[in-house]
Amino acid sequence: MFRFIYSIVWQIIEVSLPFAGLFNKKIRTGNTGRKSSISSLNKWRNSIPIDAEVIWFHCASLGEFEQGRPVMEALKKRYANSVVALTFFSPSGYEVRKNYSGADWIGYLPLDTYFNARKFVKILNPSQAFFVKYEFWMNYFLQLKKNKAELFCISVILRDDQRFFKWHGFVWKSTLKAVTHFFVQNESTLQLLKKITFNNVTLSGDTRFDRVMEIANSPKELAWISSFKQNNFLIVLGSSYTEEESLIAMLLSRVNDLNICVVPHEIHATRIQESLTRFEKFGAVLLSSFQPEKNTEARVLIVDSIGMLSSIYAEADAVVLGGGFGKGLHNSLEIAVYGIPMAFGPNYKKFQEAVDLVKIRCAFPIETLENLSSFVEHCRHENTIPNIGKKYVEEHAGATSFILKGIEKYSA
Repeated sequence: MFRFIYSIVWQIIEVSLPFAGLFNKKIRTGNTGRKSSISSLNKWRNSIPIDAEVIWFHCASLGEFEQGRPVMEALKKRYANSVVALTFFSPSGYEVRKNYSGADWIGYLPLDTYFNARKFVKILNPSQAFFVKYEFWMNYFLQLKKNKAELFCISVILRDDQRFFKWHGFVWKSTLKAVTHFFVQNESTLQLLKKITFNNVTLSGDTRFDRVMEIANSPKELAWISSFKQNNFLIVLGSSYTEEESLIAMLLSRVNDLNICVVPHEIHATRIQESLTRFEKFGAVLLSSFQPEKNTEARVLIVDSIGMLSSIYAEADAVVLGGGFGKGLHNSLEIAVYGIPMAFGPNYKKFQEAVDLVKIRCAFPIETLENLSSFVEHCRHENTIPNIGKKYVEEHAGATSFILKGIEKYSA
């Protein structure tokens, strides 16, 4: 009965979304992608051998993709004759990674109605499916179980206030029972699942540690950033929003010997223009038009392209990370792996790695201009942070190999 009601709700949402898309570009983009997803999948599936072994990875967005990527690439290498299908729920994941070479087919996940799930899984016919972090879709999970596919949930992190652990959590139990094995990030998630009688759980850690170490070992060379930095102290605003940028603009009015590299979370025209206007009086220039010999007085460089952020971090003296004034802090591990000190807004406590980095004084929560000023002064005089941050990442790496070993017993 609950599954029926759940499916009806998703069908209503599916009918309503085109109207919502009239007022929201992101929703509109997702709707367009989802409309063609099943037909695109069907065309691809017909182009490969009918008995080809398909491995399916699903990620909500870009952050979850980075968590699933190390496992995906390791499996692709291990099972050279298999093919990999990759789905995203959010346009912010799909649009950035739609040309990712590590997957053989990439598309949007259709909404979790009974009919969508049945059709999608039937066409795809995966032997293994991997859902990353906190993607739990009732109809897809139950359909995978019906098709006898192995379903692994990796880099899982749960909290006791989530629906599975409330008084009505029993209605979700059938969904979780479809999971072959849970590979979880922390001890509290392991205990929560055991509390509701799930023992097919392994504490493996977070695969992002492996991914950021891999990136740090082969950063892109960015000649332009040293030309911009010159001899000044360089602060990078990573995946920034209005709140972080406003604080930095106030700091620049106080301090003269700072250079700022701004990498907005979104780079559409309106957002880039907003950043340009905010930093106009400090000689802001876009990376796309930056000329080192002409823009020697520029104190702010705004990056209006994607795919460089982790390599930009490598050149920073300090980082102010976006998302901490909103609902979702961005990836602090990409900064910690270089041993670079960082600051972020106060809403970070749902992110275990951010809590850990604050505890070891590699990261510093800020709310005011005074907090930010103190952070910058601290960075200029503290020399132990590089060892602390890098060591933390190294100590927590290894989740990918742990997961691969755990999967082996099901594939034997």
